[in-house]
Amino acid sequence: MEKSEMAEFVGNDDVAILNRQPKLKQLSDIINTELPLVIISKLTDPRLNLSLEKYIYDYLPDPREPVNRFAKRLLLYKNSSCIVVGKNQNIFREVNMRLASTYSIPILRRFSGGGTVVHDLGNMNFSFMSSKDEFSRTAFTNELVKKWNSNKYTEFQLDINEKGDMVRKSDMKKVSGSAFQISKGRSLHHGTMLLNSDLKVLSKLLKIDPVRKANITDRATSSIPSPVTNTNIPPEVFIDVSVNSFLEKFGLPTNLESKINKHDFDNLKVLKINDLLDLPSEIWDTYKQLKSWDWIFGKTPRFQIVMSLDNNTLSLKFDVDKGRIISMEYDSKFENDNRLAELTTALSSKHTPVYFSTFSISKYIKDNQLLEEISWNIDQKVNLQNIGIKGLN
Repeated sequence: MEKSEMAEFVGNDDVAILNRQPKLKQLSDIINTELPLVIISKLTDPRLNLSLEKYIYDYLPDPREPVNRFAKRLLLYKNSSCIVVGKNQNIFREVNMRLASTYSIPILRRFSGGGTVVHDLGNMNFSFMSSKDEFSRTAFTNELVKKWNSNKYTEFQLDINEKGDMVRKSDMKKVSGSAFQISKGRSLHHGTMLLNSDLKVLSKLLKIDPVRKANITDRATSSIPSPVTNTNIPPEVFIDVSVNSFLEKFGLPTNLESKINKHDFDNLKVLKINDLLDLPSEIWDTYKQLKSWDWIFGKTPRFQIVMSLDNNTLSLKFDVDKGRIISMEYDSKFENDNRLAELTTALSSKHTPVYFSTFSISKYIKDNQLLEEISWNIDQKVNLQNIGIKGLN
């Protein structure tokens, strides 16, 4: 397959201005441009790419200002293996944490809503940014599907289902999932595209013990499983289709180019990021946030969990809010059972928070067998480092 100009650029150059000589620039040099901008990240750290996405979104010029009406953004990137839960999801009932720890796959919480997804290097991600007023769940993907279906290198036709997800037309299996964010007059639609992902591992990482799920009560957003399939195309084809879809629909109209003299480019600018030194400090601040226990676990919406312990002789219920245990109820078949006495005292004192974590409760439970059981029910005794999380001190 011959390489397109875009594929050559992704492999070799730094900044492309369509029909012009590439120029060296950094993200901070052009982040505020009021004209259309495509950013292709060659970084594969999922926390860096989510941080990059937030930075681009935060610096999108105010779309409510008429001068910024063309200020659309498209970010394309691939992540190494990771699990990404939605902002309003309960990580304890969405992710097989034990398996994630075994495979050393990090868990992230993003800034948008929606369900849990698994990324790997066989998956491509896109983020389309526009104004709140122009928001549509399919504004970008409608164009992408048109280009896809006319591309000679794609194996099958795509369609968009009633939920706005891209699917294989022949059997409606999903090839892409989406999530959205709307704030400060801006809108964000980001999604995945399955190229050659390991679908067996993907499924296992999101398979939760039904008993555990039944024991958790919450009002968090739940993921809805759907049949999925790979598109089996090279990433450069998807990049080419995506950029051309964006250009055709959201590029600056040709008849306006001559009226904007202060910009030395045509109707679209494309920036490639492959150097950590190019990243502004704000991105690194977000990167640290995305690794913290307080963000990943502490942002879990309030929930209650029931545990049956010690061969069903002890029933325990925790009420958890923002990652902290705020109350506990238990019923033991043994008289004068004081194994939870220290934990009860700690929870009633309110001076020091007791986190819903093995590390935190281990300070107050001295019975090793009971601690083992409770720990398994909390986080399956995972190694936090293995899932990319900075532990509690």
